[in-house]
Amino acid sequence: MSKAIIVFFFVFFFFGCQMVEGQSNPTVAQLINNDIAAYSYAFAMEQVGIALYNFGSRTFERELYSKVNISFELVKLIETHTQLHATALRLAFVSEFGQQIPTPNCTYSFQSLNTFPKYLAAVISYESTAASTYYSLILTGYSKATIQTFASIATVKSKHTAYLSRALVDTPFPSTNQPISNLTDFTSPFAPSCPPVPAPRVLRAVPPSAFDTPSRNPVLQKRAETAFDAVNPSLAALTANDVESLKLTLALNSVELALLDYSLSRFTFANFIAGGYSAADFANLNILQRQLLTQNQQLTTLLRSQEYRPCSFNFAQITSVATFTSTAANLFDNSTAVLNGLLLRVYDKEFLSFVASLAGVSGKYASFFATLRSGAPFPRDLAEVSSPAAARSIVDAFATTCPDPLPSPKYYQVVPLETVVTPAPYQPTQGTCLVTDFLYDVPSWSSTHKVNFTSANSSLVVSNPPAGFFFLAPARYRGNLSAFYANGNGTVSVLYGAPATGSGAGLIIKGGNGFELVYQYPSVQSLYIASFGSGSWFIRPQGSNSTGTPATAADIVGVLTYVQCFLVKGSSNLKGFNLCDTAPQSGSDCANRCSGHGACTPNFPLGPTCSCFYGYSGANCATRVRSQTGRFKLPSKVITWNYGL
Repeated sequence: MSKAIIVFFFVFFFFGCQMVEGQSNPTVAQLINNDIAAYSYAFAMEQVGIALYNFGSRTFERELYSKVNISFELVKLIETHTQLHATALRLAFVSEFGQQIPTPNCTYSFQSLNTFPKYLAAVISYESTAASTYYSLILTGYSKATIQTFASIATVKSKHTAYLSRALVDTPFPSTNQPISNLTDFTSPFAPSCPPVPAPRVLRAVPPSAFDTPSRNPVLQKRAETAFDAVNPSLAALTANDVESLKLTLALNSVELALLDYSLSRFTFANFIAGGYSAADFANLNILQRQLLTQNQQLTTLLRSQEYRPCSFNFAQITSVATFTSTAANLFDNSTAVLNGLLLRVYDKEFLSFVASLAGVSGKYASFFATLRSGAPFPRDLAEVSSPAAARSIVDAFATTCPDPLPSPKYYQVVPLETVVTPAPYQPTQGTCLVTDFLYDVPSWSSTHKVNFTSANSSLVVSNPPAGFFFLAPARYRGNLSAFYANGNGTVSVLYGAPATGSGAGLIIKGGNGFELVYQYPSVQSLYIASFGSGSWFIRPQGSNSTGTPATAADIVGVLTYVQCFLVKGSSNLKGFNLCDTAPQSGSDCANRCSGHGACTPNFPLGPTCSCFYGYSGANCATRVRSQTGRFKLPSKVITWNYGL
């Protein structure tokens, strides 16, 4: 096959958007949303692969494959793996985020692949680029499940590439390291009308030098099944852990290189030919040996003064080429699984990129030897992700003496400081409230749907309200509202003039820590009073459709400390919405309550309550405050208003 064709398709796939560098200390919400973007990107890539293989199955006869020394059955297995990878992404996404992964609405056309050589070139370019893209996506991942899923799929893509490359090009591993690509828009070449898929960013949470310890950290609670070795270690500890990861990588490389050195000196070219190797396979063994040596030198350079002295090995049990091939297949398969596990443990972006590149090429080595051993280069659709402890059995199988202990890097979880909150001691107040009066407040409200707001009889009125929409509370109901928790005494009160629309959550408070508080209205009624101490609030990851789990005090304060938005179930008539640090009281006397600078609501929610006009504040609206002009975009127009600070 013409290498020019292969190069053409490789370049054809490699255009599009760049991997975006993110900020150095993102919030957990940003990290989780970035994981969602990475899943969407990977899923769109798998959809292209599924369409590509479906096109090949319909277009080209199986006899064509044997003419280029490729198994039709194995290509069909690769097609099956692609479908299974899409399924794995779906299942992981539902498990992680509680919703279905977005599916790109695209129609693909492969008319340009009008010959079998062009189709095969596209296939090998797709598998190679998909593998490098998955390893690139690992650099963007935050959660353990995200990184594990991508690493497991990436290894299998690398094995696909090695098998196809062995038949179609000179070597199944053309470079020392698996290339880590910029994220590429795979849809463009074959679906130009397909909407672009935004690329996730490379984000790194910075560990705080000092942080509070809550009774329950929401990020750790979300992943309760995961046992971390430590949370928020110092940067020095993370750096030391990275060094341990590189040392363990060097330990694996040393046993692999020693095995190749021994076998290539022990057996002759004739022995390998007799053992089922072709001349090209023997040449690839020498290439592999040189690549391992280069990797060894790269690791030694990265470690600099952090010397690691490898073990001495004995390979006397390798008595034939067949034994060598089987041993090498198992060794590289197991080493790849350990390298995949290290991707969960390396913190530094450059080190992580290097280990990911070695994991990719290690999977190719495993595929090469597995093909020679049994003709089954990729026996599983998802690869193993092993802990560093699995390296012990790999090294001990051949080690005689080891001057240094085998490194054992830890799995750390880095959580941005702002997501770790300790509730402040409760200080009694005098019935502080954030009060809404819709005689004046309509311009500062919005909604999740396009609706028309009007003010009538001190109510927010919506004509023809859609089912399931939410009101979006004004800006003063955002930011740090933790004082309204008030040791569980705080309340959210909602008064409707008409029943709320749709089923599901009545109140949703979205926090900057990636989670949201949810309150379900217990029944259809006009007045709802949701106490933070009632036990009726639930917490869940943002974007999840699940009910969530009962929220603790730390959960509630963690969200209230960084409120991004406050959502209230929609209705055709909303009469009142208040956030208070005390429970409602009885009473109806409005006399002299508002100093002439506010509107009095007799019975909601603290008995007689003042809704101060703009420019005034305080329980009786007696305090004059400065004003500031702001702009708020309604669904249909922009309104300028004044609000008191």
